[in-house]
Amino acid sequence: MIMVKNDDIYFKNLIYLIYILVILIIIYVVSILGYKAYSAWKLNDMRNMWKESRERIIETFLANKDIFDDLIKKMYSSQQDIIIEFSNGNIQLYVNGKEEKLDNEFYSLLNKLYSIINCESITLRKDSSGNKVLEIYLGSKNYDKKNVFEEYILYCKDKIEGITDEFSPGWYYKVSWYT
Repeated sequence: MIMVKNDDIYFKNLIYLIYILVILIIIYVVSILGYKAYSAWKLNDMRNMWKESRERIIETFLANKDIFDDLIKKMYSSQQDIIIEFSNGNIQLYVNGKEEKLDNEFYSLLNKLYSIINCESITLRKDSSGNKVLEIYLGSKNYDKKNVFEEYILYCKDKIEGITDEFSPGWYYKVSWYT
């Protein structure tokens, strides 16, 4: 009968344990690197999605600039807070929080605007600097269940703090990310 020393068994078990730990560490590192690569790909894909959307919006704006100019003429001179909401084929106008009736000319203009960019709301308000801003909210787009971006077209005669994407004089594109 061959006698095996206890030290040899412990040493072999220690070697096996080290092998298992090395394999687990490798699996962990690979999974972290894979997740980081996936996250980078996903972020890049989301950026491409909003860039394509931005380009489409700007092309639509430039092709229909006269409608946007008419909107500025009609709304921007007002000193009141104005909110226009589009829902279920209806257009609702609120001036200083009170619902008001749209005249036919303004209703027609808003219908044209809605038909070309399918916006959800238009707001005329003052920003934190006291500048008057016309904000066209284009809605939110879900990239997946956890990542959303919202798009806006803004008009302001003065520079808007924090917004730099000016695509036409006074007109800005803004996107907000939510994850």
